[in-house]
Amino acid sequence: MDSGALARFEAVVLPHLDAAYTLARYLTRNAQDAEDIVQDACLRALKYFESFRGDEGTSARAWLLTIVRNTAYSSRRGQHVATEFDETQHSGAVADEHPEAAISDVTGVPVGTVMSRLSRARARLQEALT
Repeated sequence: MDSGALARFEAVVLPHLDAAYTLARYLTRNAQDAEDIVQDACLRALKYFESFRGDEGTSARAWLLTIVRNTAYSSRRGQHVATEFDETQHSGAVADEHPEAAISDVTGVPVGTVMSRLSRARARLQEALT
């Protein structure tokens, strides 16, 4: 990349780094991951900056934020989110307090199946009413 293109990149993209970090922080909920994502996004933006055809205003910001969003999503694709098992939320005693548990007992299917069927039924009802 020549010095003119690099100067244009600095003038067009770098003013939006705060917005890029804010978006990355929102998507990752982690400051260190957000910094890594912004750094990767800036490298991608620099690599493909010659193909950027927008103006220096809002389209540069939108272009950079799109790269940040895509970088965040692609970085999360490889990660498996582990949720800690909480005995108080997932115990049989808590399940018995919900009406879905009684419906589950009557039909002989798991509570999760009942809840998904109820969700689909609500969606169909809402669609029929609109």
